[in-house]
Amino acid sequence: MFISFTLVPSAIDRVRRRICTVISKAERAFGAEPAFGRSLLWAFTMPDNSELESEPNSNEDEAVERARINSETAKIAWQDLQRFFAQGHAIYVAPDLDLIDVAWEISRDRKKQLEVWMADAKVGQVSDPQAVQWLEGNALMWCVVVRPWVLVQPLPAASPE
Repeated sequence: MFISFTLVPSAIDRVRRRICTVISKAERAFGAEPAFGRSLLWAFTMPDNSELESEPNSNEDEAVERARINSETAKIAWQDLQRFFAQGHAIYVAPDLDLIDVAWEISRDRKKQLEVWMADAKVGQVSDPQAVQWLEGNALMWCVVVRPWVLVQPLPAASPE
């Protein structure tokens, strides 16, 4: 019997590290000889100690995280987002910014970039006049959740054809 995995390299490294951790704990718990359970890793090549302690590939992790954020975006009517506004959790993102980039920066707590956007009034809490205008105009929003915030970006109104 052969099991095949299709994983990106960084995911394989994470799986191997997790398996090695579990095996090491089991070996210590049962008093087994070191490397006793490592034959279970036949589907993976065994990393040396330096590889276990190395940092994961940040470019790949960033791409995976950005893809996850992108997959969690949605178009929602402002009317359905009012409760988040009332709780103070709705964050405005200017239409000229990339919503995914802003969500990424917030999720990584990159204060310097956020401060620049906030100083330019491109990111900030949704104001009362904005909320009223969007409600009266039945605005459609592009949004994503970055807990505890709900980032909202107004979509351009559809032009009649």
